[in-house]
Amino acid sequence: MIIVLDSGVLGSVTNPNPKSSQVTAIITWAAQMQKAGHTFAIPAIADYETRRELVRQGIVKSIAAHDAFCQVATNIYLPISGAVLRRATDLWAQARNTGKTTASDAALDGDVILCAHVLEAGYTPGTYLVATTNTKHLNLFVDADDWQNITP
Repeated sequence: MIIVLDSGVLGSVTNPNPKSSQVTAIITWAAQMQKAGHTFAIPAIADYETRRELVRQGIVKSIAAHDAFCQVATNIYLPISGAVLRRATDLWAQARNTGKTTASDAALDGDVILCAHVLEAGYTPGTYLVATTNTKHLNLFVDADDWQNITP
């Protein structure tokens, strides 16, 4: 199974100094998922959302841990392309036209970009799951579940 990491889960997985029991639990979960043979996919938008705050705060050790995780050979990095952004545009418009907005009209809306990453990667239902802490917006377009519900 391909486990696509949303930014909140990615930030926890790559945290070198966990200070909360939830972050520690996510790190343990990720290790169990890898041991069971699952592959992590890291959408560029999740990388950006996670890394930007680490850079702003100047947390060098965390930036290094984040970058190292994103470059692990067994992980899949999903880059942002024109096709991803065009798909995100369509998803954004679809959400608004159906009254199911995922962010304010002025927001970049990382959720639809993450969904577009998954759809453009060509993952089919049953072969992937987005691990997140907020399924509401993502489940409009892709299969997503709270990371705690995804078991090896």
